[in-house]
Amino acid sequence: MVKDLIDRKTKQILAEKFQQELQDEVNLSIFVGKENKEYCDFTLQLSKELNEIASRINPSVYQIGSNEAVNLGIISSPTILIG
Repeated sequence: MVKDLIDRKTKQILAEKFQQELQDEVNLSIFVGKENKEYCDFTLQLSKELNEIASRINPSVYQIGSNEAVNLGIISSPTILIG
């Protein structure tokens, strides 16, 4: 089992803040690959926890070399596009 990155108290604070101020959907396009595995794992875990706190935060995961990555010119991992 992976330990949470965000502690319970911080999750509560973020949940309240997001509920008050997050009006629109936030899409996270996350690009990961074989390099920098530790950082990729961290990024994926953080995005998962943020989605659990606020369902308006929507992570999508793509591999380096995928059509999405190639079309956007993304060659390094992890990379996060926020939109």
